[in-house]
Amino acid sequence: MNVNTTRFGELKLTKEDLINFPEGILGFGDLRDFVLLDDPTDEIFAWLQSCENPDIAFPVLEPELFTSTFEVSLTKSDREIIGLKADQAPRYFSIITIPADPTQMTANLKAPIAINEIPVTTYKDYVKIPDNLKKDFSVIDIYIKFDKEK
Repeated sequence: MNVNTTRFGELKLTKEDLINFPEGILGFGDLRDFVLLDDPTDEIFAWLQSCENPDIAFPVLEPELFTSTFEVSLTKSDREIIGLKADQAPRYFSIITIPADPTQMTANLKAPIAINEIPVTTYKDYVKIPDNLKKDFSVIDIYIKFDKEK
C-alpha cells in the first residue's frame, strides 16, 4: 500500500505497519489508520502520520521521557479494546502541542496513546493516571535534559 504524505513524501506500507484507532483520535474521529514514523531530523520525536489524510501528522514522544513516575492503569475493557494479553504491556505515546512559540510546546500526559504492537491496535482516552501527575509537560525541558546526557 502506498500512502502520500505532505511531510514524509510517499510511504510504502504493509498492513502490519498500520496502527488502527477503532474510534479515531479526539477531534479526528473520521481518521482511523495511522503509521508511527521516526523523525528523520530529530532523535526524540516520532510522528503519528494519518494514512487517510496526507496533511495530518501528530508529533509524539514517550511519556517516560518526562517523568519516571509515569504509570497508567488500563481497565480490563481498555486492554480488551486493544487486544492486550494479561502479560503484555502496551507502548505509550503522548501527543505534542506546538503553539506559535515552539519553546512553549507541551506533551499531554493525561491522554496517552496506548499501542499494542502485536497486532498493532491503539486506544486513546483519558485513562486513569495518578492525580499528582500534571497534565502538560514542557518539551523544551526534555531537549535540555537529552542534550546534557549526550
